[in-house]
Amino acid sequence: MEDRGASPVETGPVLTPAGAWESYPSAEVGGVLTQREGCLLLGSEVVVWPAGTTWDEEAGEVGLSDGTSAVLGEGFRGGGGHYEAATDLADVLDSAAVAELVAACVDRTSADGIVLVGP
Repeated sequence: MEDRGASPVETGPVLTPAGAWESYPSAEVGGVLTQREGCLLLGSEVVVWPAGTTWDEEAGEVGLSDGTSAVLGEGFRGGGGHYEAATDLADVLDSAAVAELVAACVDRTSADGIVLVGP
């Protein structure tokens, strides 16, 4: 598959494509933010954050471009979508490279699924 946009961007444990997605799922997502095996999970799902998301290692905090934040060990609620753990997200993320990083986190953490957080 040809990557149509984003090469992977890793900022600490934050996984995000380099470019903005054309559309976002709009379900409610939420859970406690944790870090396991170098990956961030929201509840029991590996998290893919929107482009522009940052990581503050010292604070253990994810910062979204709209000013929203998620802190390790605390609950987070927002918009997004849930996917089964075995889902190949290359088409959704417009990047096979990002999808491979997500799949590796699912494998390392034995996550129940994948959650995309929208902006």
